[in-house]
Amino acid sequence: MELRSFLQRFILTPAQIAPQARSLTVRLLAWRPELPLIFRLLDVW
Repeated sequence: MELRSFLQRFILTPAQIAPQARSLTVRLLAWRPELPLIFRLLDVW
């Protein structure tokens, strides 16, 4: 995967980050075809 496509698919996903009491909430603002993969990576992490 080239750097430009990696940036477009994963890094530049529109999101809102909201700090709360002792946690960090990330709200994804747009649906993308790569989101199921991102969710799988977060479950493993």
